[in-house]
Amino acid sequence: MRYGGNSADITTAKGAYCAAYVANNADAKSPDFSCNPDFNVSQLGVVTRWTPVKNLTFSAEVMWFHLDQKFTGNIRIGSVRSEAGGRLRVQRPGHRVLQRSRSA
Repeated sequence: MRYGGNSADITTAKGAYCAAYVANNADAKSPDFSCNPDFNVSQLGVVTRWTPVKNLTFSAEVMWFHLDQKFTGNIRIGSVRSEAGGRLRVQRPGHRVLQRSRSA
């Protein structure tokens, strides 16, 4: 995908993207950083299927994917916070219910 324009001109697609991206991370970039949101994607895949008997098929699939991005240098994006939660219920016939809730 190609973004038109210049990264320094905020009236173009490339300039608007870079202005928003760098403004949020201005203090966390390396000296050799340059903003260029252009990228190329390529992929190649193969599927093999074997049907030894009717209504039974074994298949194998292999996929290769390549992303060629045009940014240079390093930039640190804001911190990422993940949360996980779950609920466990164990019950045996004739016994009381034991429940445990957990959130990380």
